[in-house]
Amino acid sequence: MTNEYSFSSRLLAVIQEKNISYVELERQSGVPKSAIQRYATGETKKIPTDRLFRIADALGVTPYDLMDFDIS
Repeated sequence: MTNEYSFSSRLLAVIQEKNISYVELERQSGVPKSAIQRYATGETKKIPTDRLFRIADALGVTPYDLMDFDIS
């Protein structure tokens, strides 16, 4: 299991690694830019599962990558 800080730092790292703007991520995922920013900064502590999956899909990673779950 992981904590919110770990999720937010992983999300921000992937966003930066993919060099994608919040606006583009909003366009690709359908999740509002303001919500994505709150998730990436850790301001919002809970992320709905459907949004997690949509953001991960738009970033080309699995939700497990963002949540730091080892499914192997």
